[in-house]
Amino acid sequence: MNNIQDRLLDSNIKSKINLRNIDIDLELISKDCESRWPGCRVSIDDYEIFNGKVVNSQEIVTSYNSQKDTANINIEYYGKTNFDTKTNEQGTIISNQILSINQFKLNGVDIIKNGLIYKAIFQMNLDPAKQEYFSKHNIETVHHDYHFYENGIWSLQIQIPVLTYIINTTKHLETFERTPYNDIMMTIMDKLDI
Repeated sequence: MNNIQDRLLDSNIKSKINLRNIDIDLELISKDCESRWPGCRVSIDDYEIFNGKVVNSQEIVTSYNSQKDTANINIEYYGKTNFDTKTNEQGTIISNQILSINQFKLNGVDIIKNGLIYKAIFQMNLDPAKQEYFSKHNIETVHHDYHFYENGIWSLQIQIPVLTYIINTTKHLETFERTPYNDIMMTIMDKLDI
């Protein structure tokens, strides 16, 4: 932490900010195509948290203690086939299997609200025919969104300790110093019972 944060935060708060835990509170939502639901695998590095179908919604709450300095949170969307997108005679999509992140709190901090979620990358995993179609029509297969309409892996690399990483990643520049956003600090303080 920098000197300003050292002066502003007491030792109790600083010790809690430096914890090596990764607390995830995640809600995934989905849409089916003719009762076929998306498959999903959620992991922190190689530690699998969830693997199964997401039928309407799936809440995932877990805590993981990392001994590494970085971790990858991964959400894999799998199992979608060409039968999971239906079009009408005009070619308009009328039914499409989709998986989305509806809520994501990382160590009690809403990473959708604070924009940290856009640090993640979603890389589509397409069969050769679809890859050719996407390429021909200049459709991006890598993006920073959290709504997935094709198979692929969404990955967010974070640093440990998580709360320090969130503060440092989402802070904004003031004219005289760097300080964290007030709502992020309030959320962290609430989470830490301060």
